Amino acid sequence: MNCDMNAPRYLTFFQQLLSPNVLSPELLDGKRVLFISDDLTMLDMMNVFGIAAQLLGERAQHVDCVKLFDSNQLDSQGRLEDAVFPAPPYDFIVLLDGLEKSWNPCRAAEHLDAALRPGGACMLLGRTPEDAPQPDIYLAMDRWRYDAGDFEQLFPDYRVLLDASMTPAFLTASVLQKPATPSEASSEKAEPALHYHPTGCRITPSEAEKRGFFQRGRELDELGIACHTDKCSLANDFLEKYEFFLRPFREKEFCLIELGVFRGASTHLWKEYFPHASICGVDIDPACTRYAEDRVSIVTADLGKPAALRQLRDLHPSIIIDDASHLWSHQIMAMRELYSCLPSGGLYIMEDLTTSLNSYMFQGFDNYFISAYTFCENVARVAASRCPCPPDAPLASATTAIGMATDMVAIITGSCIFVKK
Repeated sequence: MNCDMNAPRYLTFFQQLLSPNVLSPELLDGKRVLFISDDLTMLDMMNVFGIAAQLLGERAQHVDCVKLFDSNQLDSQGRLEDAVFPAPPYDFIVLLDGLEKSWNPCRAAEHLDAALRPGGACMLLGRTPEDAPQPDIYLAMDRWRYDAGDFEQLFPDYRVLLDASMTPAFLTASVLQKPATPSEASSEKAEPALHYHPTGCRITPSEAEKRGFFQRGRELDELGIACHTDKCSLANDFLEKYEFFLRPFREKEFCLIELGVFRGASTHLWKEYFPHASICGVDIDPACTRYAEDRVSIVTADLGKPAALRQLRDLHPSIIIDDASHLWSHQIMAMRELYSCLPSGGLYIMEDLTTSLNSYMFQGFDNYFISAYTFCENVARVAASRCPCPPDAPLASATTAIGMATDMVAIITGSCIFVKK
């Protein structure tokens, strides 16, 4: 079955999959249904979660809805293989998405299988190796993508009732039925090779565990998921890389400043990860003071004003993280005002540089004559060359001063990390 890519194509595709002419009354009508979705991605801007739950509710006897990681909801789940489902068994399970960000899709499949009664069925949707039609940073962070036939590899004992795909490729879907009796199932399952999105090759989940430099440190990321910060690997995927730089500070007494508090998730994360540090969150919204706790102070300040930034220098921070407005002018101003107050070996992290690089998703952030990324790039050039900026270069004096005082510049997806000399 194919579906045209007319907008909103994702919703249209899903509506077709749930229609009675695709899912027979025997499969769905009057059944106990579990509906699972990752609500963080751009896909749900169309309220796919709510509309799909309504469509299911019109046919099923009972529907339980579980959201995977959502940084805006503290009662949401984590990865699919760790999610807590309401009491099974279910007659029908619909997985809108979630296999893409699993550490191990095989374990996630076992988790789903345990929630499904013998003879029940599941509908699985997955993003294909082709990129999203429009840039989406959360989709770009996927660990796994799925082609037709991949779901059958994850559930080799199940019977295939339906395979479907969008045209052109973006989503693939399968409806699979669980064996009615254990005797129909084989005792051993080979680990399948799946499309590992970071490298574009097919490998097993066990092989993926060994890939990449940053696989070795996950403690900070697991804390980030528990604290519901979008810095974690289920969203922006900063923390696995940050841990490489932050680990040496773990047991030290120092001050960390984070520009931007929002809902307090990351300030709480830093408190948990650094047991001896004082954490200072800075935000323009006075309501953020409610996130103050032991070792966590909240300062109300307008970070668009240089004087407010200069006052923060008196805290003598060793780590500064800019997760505030993401406006070009604010990002550049904060670094110009604060970088020199860091000690030798201190860290400055400028987050969400995607506002400089992705004009489709992030409009209205370009309020300065150069982007924040260009400024970082120019600083890196000075640090690498040990030569000052040409006098006629933009912000030449500040760029030269910061670059000459920098020992290392690390650019990761979405962020830039500076190590002070």
